[in-house]
Amino acid sequence: MPSRSKYITPFLLSVLIVAVILTVCGYRSARILPPTSAAVVRELSPEATEKAADAAAAADAAAGAFQPIDLNAATASHLQTLPGIGPVKAAAIIAYREEIGGFTDKAQLLNVSGIGQKTYDAIRDLVYIE
Repeated sequence: MPSRSKYITPFLLSVLIVAVILTVCGYRSARILPPTSAAVVRELSPEATEKAADAAAAADAAAGAFQPIDLNAATASHLQTLPGIGPVKAAAIIAYREEIGGFTDKAQLLNVSGIGQKTYDAIRDLVYIE
């Protein structure tokens, strides 16, 4: 009867080879990870898309990396990153935008309830219309 040590080395070597092959082929775990393609992103519900946009806006604001905001596409969370714009004014901007069918000029912000010249002056260079 052959000794066990004679079988241990080939067994360990084969386990090592399988581990290397799985690593090279991209095997990460037993879980199946969802694909991260553009098709999946398009399948998100509007609520999920808005939550993702809000999270991105919050992350940008926290990092201090401010991006100009499109008045016709901004969510309430995006608008709240502007100086002097809180939840009430953000809701008023969105309501006015829906009422007029979209902004055509930044100066239309002065027609929004609660936004005066001082607030407009503070945010006019931080917004754009596309």
